Amino acid sequence: MSSYALAKQVLEGAHFDPEAFENPGELDLERESPNAHLAFGAGRHFCPASALGRTHAEIALGVLVERLPGLRLAVPAENLVWRTGFTKRLPERLPVAW
Repeated sequence: MSSYALAKQVLEGAHFDPEAFENPGELDLERESPNAHLAFGAGRHFCPASALGRTHAEIALGVLVERLPGLRLAVPAENLVWRTGFTKRLPERLPVAW
């Protein structure tokens, strides 16, 4: 199994291991656990701050395009290699020119 596939399993299974958490499918805010860590990502672990992250990205990209009006892909869009199957669909690389 690749490290990418393993990371996907680990993320999607966070706090849902019945060997580590009694009744993992139930919300119990008073559950005693030696590990007080919370994990957020997608699905049942969707991050409540994701809207803030999207807003940050939108502002950053807006400023980048404003300051570099000639910004463009350095390769044809069909040549981009996409990382799929994780919580987000991301390009492996995003070569740009200006």
